[in-house]
Amino acid sequence: MRHAFFALFVLFATLISPLVSSAEKKDDDKPATFPEPAMPDVLALLAKRTADLPDVEPTTKERQEIQRIIRNFSGTAERFRDRNIRDMQSYGRVAYPFIGAAYTQPFELSERIDLLQVLAMPGSPLTAGYFRDAHTMALSQMNVTENTPPAPPPDYPSKRDREQPQGRLNAVRAGADNVLRVEGYMSVAGGPFNALQLLQIYQKRYGSEKTAPLLTDVTRDAARLAATAVDAKRAKGSWTRDDRIMLAEHLIPMLFVENEDLKKLPQDALKKLLPTGYPKFDADAADWIAWWDKVKDSPRAWK
Repeated sequence: MRHAFFALFVLFATLISPLVSSAEKKDDDKPATFPEPAMPDVLALLAKRTADLPDVEPTTKERQEIQRIIRNFSGTAERFRDRNIRDMQSYGRVAYPFIGAAYTQPFELSERIDLLQVLAMPGSPLTAGYFRDAHTMALSQMNVTENTPPAPPPDYPSKRDREQPQGRLNAVRAGADNVLRVEGYMSVAGGPFNALQLLQIYQKRYGSEKTAPLLTDVTRDAARLAATAVDAKRAKGSWTRDDRIMLAEHLIPMLFVENEDLKKLPQDALKKLLPTGYPKFDADAADWIAWWDKVKDSPRAWK
């Protein structure tokens, strides 16, 4: 009985061995995949960073001057606005809450975006939340304008009625300009939080089948994403080593997608973020994984 059981076991092992080998071989044939972490919550990261900073309180005189400039901003002539913006920029983070609370109604969007120029200063990563709110509002308004069907023409159209379609097109263009202006501010202010926001915007823009043509320009957007990291390797820049690693882990996997626009987006930014010696951008994922395993946890590599 014991010999018969052993014989059956040997026969079973003989039969299943090719199947196991075939499965193992199939796993070996799978292409290497660079691991991509879940996209973090930008506002949560921002809150964590600001919690470690000392509070800044305006003096009575500063508060009065900031409020005066903001209150009169919408009625200020264009030639004086640049001076007002420079004056506001001199207050630094003290002015941020006042700007965030100003011109928040949908019909005030143009004034809000003009005022946000105050925050578009290099090395200003803590501005990300204010830009995020304005970008969401601008994109929403543009989409509403673009998707609202025009009213049926009157029986006897006037000259103004005949010009209405062109007026609607101009409104859509103005909406797109508002969206792109805010993205430009994010790029100038820079830092990891604005970089993550732009990355999320661009992944949705170029990964979607339906994207407004007025917003698409992958060369421009790749340059803007890279500009957020202009100070990434500076000792006193707005980036930490962990920030660089975090963003790189979201950018590197884009090198291996089939979408050519998404593949192009991260390359200039990676040049500014990564240590030297990284593989070529058209290298296999296995080469990138091997290199990343060597440098990710090496503090010396990220100096």
